[in-house]
Amino acid sequence: MNSVVFSPPSVLVTGASGQVGQALLQAFDQAGFNVTGMSVSDMDITSEASVMAALSAVEPDFVVNTARFPDVDKAETEGDAARRLLVEGPINLAMGCKQTGATLIHLTSEYVFDGDNGPYKEDAATAPLNLFGHYCREAETEIEAILPQHIILRVGLVFSADPRRFIGKTLSSFRDGKVLRMVSDEVGTPTSAPDLARVITAQIRQLDLGSTAFGIYHYGGGGSASWFEMGELVYAQALQREDLPDDLLQPIRGVDVPARAPRPLDVRLDCDRLLQNFGIKRLPWRSQMIQIVDQIYRQSGE
Repeated sequence: MNSVVFSPPSVLVTGASGQVGQALLQAFDQAGFNVTGMSVSDMDITSEASVMAALSAVEPDFVVNTARFPDVDKAETEGDAARRLLVEGPINLAMGCKQTGATLIHLTSEYVFDGDNGPYKEDAATAPLNLFGHYCREAETEIEAILPQHIILRVGLVFSADPRRFIGKTLSSFRDGKVLRMVSDEVGTPTSAPDLARVITAQIRQLDLGSTAFGIYHYGGGGSASWFEMGELVYAQALQREDLPDDLLQPIRGVDVPARAPRPLDVRLDCDRLLQNFGIKRLPWRSQMIQIVDQIYRQSGE
């Protein structure tokens, strides 16, 4: 009896040194994928030649683009640099994938919405309030026009165990006795990087087996929160593990933060389409964050 042997997909991850990129590399390796991670020193996505050289060398079946401009506020003052990374880079990747036959999975932002009508479905009207969101939406439309085999994945407020990111920086500030003021009136859909990697892994498995469920999707952990509410959970977990003052976290309105780009007030994401087309369920963000805080303390020996 003949049996069909499936070879594992080859996946190239951009932005591999970031929190999402690192989570993807780990998840893809565990899934048995042939994975190649690239940071800007390996491939400059804003350079068409660099992209084509990388794609020709790796010959991936899938490209997952996690590279993004790192600061929403700086995008307002460094618009040219932001547009190169947020728009021109994805265009180069889409063109390269079109030439090589790869599928592009592009991670983008909930900031394509104005925050007046959350939770948002994928086909809801977009109306970005800041340049970061505007460039994200521009990239989405360009990818849709260039490459049929694409997944555009809008994700919420991402967190991870990366010490350079939200949880690690928050814990470090608490330990230094610094009072943190976090925005309390802007609500989104928190998403752990490992959970996001789980979702993308499941999508790639199904696409590799012949699914054609391309298009725009939303993903975030179950539930919603502001950055202040996320900070409250980190604080509560920290207070259970070490002796800290109990007055280090304060709420602030987004409009009261100096020199800050405008943000939408409610960018909760409706993720039902992902469940309907891929059968992927959401995991509660709170349990994910508690696990990550616990991981950080275990790794530090506390």
